[in-house]
Amino acid sequence: MTTTKNAVWEMDKNHFMHPYTDYSTFKEEGSQVIQRAEGAYVADSEGNEYLDGIAGLWCVNIGHGRKAMADTIAKQVMQMQYYNPFGHCTNEPASKLAAKLAELAPGNLNHVFYGCGGSVANDTAVRLIHLYFNMKGQHSKKKIISRLEFENRILQLGPENVAAFIAEPIMGAGGVLVAPQGYHKRIHEVCKRYNMLYIADEVVTAFGRLGEMFASESIYGCTPDIICIAKGLTSGYIPLGATLISDDIYEVISKPQCDGGLLTHGFTYSGHPVACAAALKNIEILEQEKICDHVKEVGPYFFS
Repeated sequence: MTTTKNAVWEMDKNHFMHPYTDYSTFKEEGSQVIQRAEGAYVADSEGNEYLDGIAGLWCVNIGHGRKAMADTIAKQVMQMQYYNPFGHCTNEPASKLAAKLAELAPGNLNHVFYGCGGSVANDTAVRLIHLYFNMKGQHSKKKIISRLEFENRILQLGPENVAAFIAEPIMGAGGVLVAPQGYHKRIHEVCKRYNMLYIADEVVTAFGRLGEMFASESIYGCTPDIICIAKGLTSGYIPLGATLISDDIYEVISKPQCDGGLLTHGFTYSGHPVACAAALKNIEILEQEKICDHVKEVGPYFFS
């Protein structure tokens, strides 16, 4: 059955609740219907074509409509689209991707917890940090600080109560704000001084957005204890996020709390095989086509 563009517009307006909706105009104007996407361009239901300058939502790092991605996704669907990831059961794409991410990540961030997006990756980071300090007997270290007058705030709250600092290398939704030179490195040093963990939210910045697979160490000179990723991990082809944690954290939280004790955190779609297969192909394309090098070459033109 063919659905007209007006019917889609009506169904959307009447039933689809969008993130960040402006209800002062939405109920009358509705949404622009995007129907096609190829390469760096998208087209709407009126036939207008646009350069997708924001790359979806800072996520379509290899461009729209890549046949290799479609083929990989279809192949994995036919082989096995899903199986329960809980407990001691795995699948090949999730295992291979975890190993690949450990290879690419800085320092000793060798352990991967999968979710479905960036928000979930950050939520997982907080939960695992709370578990980490609980396991170390430091039960009051629960507070997470983001950007502000940092050391004063730690002292105000009490270092014994502050577990971690979290920030994007470049603040995306806040206005694409770039931190002052040396900011992240100095913040990392303060974290170590007060027995805090450093979380890098690289949901936007990883996988080529800044010309590196990961930006924290190579660009900003600090190695996080945790990195949160999503978006460019699959270039938006399938929803997937992940939380990368260090050997030091893993060593603590992987110790049995009691006989039969479990890490009781997880999601139905953790390590989804189709999403992980898409991520592996996406990383392969990023590497083979040297997209990070291309970003380094063309990026400066946007500042001139």
